[in-house]
Amino acid sequence: MKTLWMILLLLAPAFAHAQTDSLASAVYPWNSEKPIISGSTLDLTTLYAYTVTLAANKTWKAPAQEQALEKLVIVKSGNMHLQAGQASQTIGPRSLALVIAGDAYSCKNTGKEPLTFYVLNYQTKIPGNIQRGRDAGGSLIKEWNTLPVTTSDKGAYRPLFDRPSGLFPRFDIHATQLNPGYASHPAHTHRVEEIILLIKGKVQMQTGDTFHDASAGDIVFLEANVPHAAKNLSSEPAEYYAIQWHVTP
Repeated sequence: MKTLWMILLLLAPAFAHAQTDSLASAVYPWNSEKPIISGSTLDLTTLYAYTVTLAANKTWKAPAQEQALEKLVIVKSGNMHLQAGQASQTIGPRSLALVIAGDAYSCKNTGKEPLTFYVLNYQTKIPGNIQRGRDAGGSLIKEWNTLPVTTSDKGAYRPLFDRPSGLFPRFDIHATQLNPGYASHPAHTHRVEEIILLIKGKVQMQTGDTFHDASAGDIVFLEANVPHAAKNLSSEPAEYYAIQWHVTP
């Protein structure tokens, strides 16, 4: 189980190297004992993601050095009460929160089983505008079970938000379910960088001319203008978050 002192030890080198490391399009496997992804991208000086696990009734507060970074918090398993800026809510698995830079946040395990959640920190190369994020609604929390859902033979689509944040003029996150045998779409490209976070099942990810297997818990980073697609080759539905950040309006 990851404890706060372990996270602090991991954070220091991650932030130090984020200025020079370059992340390639690839599957970054989930690992409960170390960061999942850490480095820089075309648009980000820092992209750093890890998971935290809390025992029942335990509370976690972000390390002080993370307070200046905007972030996403995503529940992997268990139930938590999340306080993020002015937003406060009890949420369950697959739920997500956007925490605007400068907003304090804390997470408490409200269940009897261990709680595990992702923290994705990021910083843009272009200076942000925190007031823009506050004007767009500030920090927010989205409970999975209350999301609108559109279904089809291919699977399902759940929008979370498409709005400005403190770092991005446009920040777009949705969840996709792929039924067995279906692909998300033909391989395509776009200027926008993207993260695919697998929350259930398995998919085959194409990045360029390479095909990778990705399982629940893994993070897929997609560079700008790299052909990509996801296909469910298993016998069970697969679900993932698609996270896109736009650095220009």
